[in-house]
Amino acid sequence: MSHVLAKHKKSLKDGKVVKEPFVEAADALFGDFKNESDITAAIKDVQLSRGTYTQQCERIAEDVEAQLRKDIKECECFFLQFDESIDAVDVAQLCVFIRMVFGDIGAKEELVTTLPLKGHTRGEDIFQAFMEFVNKIQLPLFKLIITDGAPAMVDRTNGFITLCIQREYFPDFLNYHCIIHQQALCGKILNMKEVVDVAMKIVCSVWARSLPRRFFHAHLEETEYAQLEDHQWLLDLAYLTNLLNDFNLELQGKDKHVINMISSVNTFKSKLQLLSSRLQHCDLRNFPHMQARTSDYLCLVQVDSIASKIVLLFHLDNSAVGNEILTLQNDIEIKSMATPGMTGEFWNLLPEQKYHNLRTCAFNLTALFWINLSV
Repeated sequence: MSHVLAKHKKSLKDGKVVKEPFVEAADALFGDFKNESDITAAIKDVQLSRGTYTQQCERIAEDVEAQLRKDIKECECFFLQFDESIDAVDVAQLCVFIRMVFGDIGAKEELVTTLPLKGHTRGEDIFQAFMEFVNKIQLPLFKLIITDGAPAMVDRTNGFITLCIQREYFPDFLNYHCIIHQQALCGKILNMKEVVDVAMKIVCSVWARSLPRRFFHAHLEETEYAQLEDHQWLLDLAYLTNLLNDFNLELQGKDKHVINMISSVNTFKSKLQLLSSRLQHCDLRNFPHMQARTSDYLCLVQVDSIASKIVLLFHLDNSAVGNEILTLQNDIEIKSMATPGMTGEFWNLLPEQKYHNLRTCAFNLTALFWINLSV
């Protein structure tokens, strides 16, 4: 019960509140039991006072830390990823995440620690805070791979990576740019720098000042972003947000490895090419909001041959089928598992949630009889 309360970030005093309805419900739950009184007494004896709840949470934290230390010791190698966040009192926190790989090629991801950066957040500040943590827990650096792309990390003079390389006790390690980077994707692929720059300035300004939501509109009036009154700019922003949201969510979360991410990036690039081609032909099927607002752009739709045949035959969603075909073409993991001569087994490789329409197509095709026209 303490674990559940802590997981949902409940106050230490909420333990008694949780216990009270449990006692009240005992009559309804155990009224027909012969030992109802014993059960009720046992529930009343459950210790969930503020002090007990605190002690149990501390024990849980100690156990989690012990498990993490054991995993770090037993893993074959690991990589660390750093992310800076701001807490409720405007103190910069360096979040350190770890991904460990074990002898059976299994992987596990955890949040290792959050390190407060009370002064500056330069490369040397990050390095100093990190090394203090390394020495404290005796982190085995010889298993280390590091990744990040922020200026404080990769600056040639005082960046965190540079300072690590300069230390003789640091082993050779890899460092590469984080795959998830909206601004780089927007600027280099979509060429919408004007939209992204303003949006990023607004977000960073609000984030840096820790403004409550009720002050948000007042802040926007104070900074006077003319683009927020520009219908065309807002249309571009909506287009960009809708386009990237699903892609970024696909890259986030636990248990994601680089092969999955590369497949997603390749799929995203292919989708951009398809969307560009469709927009050139005034095909707005993938942009319902733009389609509703810009009727002047509507014209004849050029339908992709494979997707159109599947849609016509099995009455599926045209846009969804096209996207799934592109995703499958760039799915490195599926390609690695596929072997020549696979038939029904191949379609079983496709996850239902990711390839719902293609699996539906496979089911329908499998159900068809072979018709001998000569009979």
